[in-house]
Amino acid sequence: MIMDADMPKYLYNCSACKESFEAFHLMCEKLDKREGCDKECALKKVPSFPINLNKSGKKQKVGDLVKQHIEVAREEIEKDKKKLKEQEYKP
Repeated sequence: MIMDADMPKYLYNCSACKESFEAFHLMCEKLDKREGCDKECALKKVPSFPINLNKSGKKQKVGDLVKQHIEVAREEIEKDKKKLKEQEYKP
């Protein structure tokens, strides 16, 4: 297994040693045994949910974050359109 900080981080519980630990791996991979554990581990992935912490204290309306991302995407599309219009097409 390759450990890379760009990979998703998962939290596991080991039923044999009663410990929790974090592991980085691809989504398609599944851990069967905890590294450094001699016991026969039964690992269970602990569900994690993304949390949006609004540190400014202001409450956002439902959909505001989506609208912000849509606006950023529109701006990027407009930049790409301008860039493509400046290029000469050669079939």
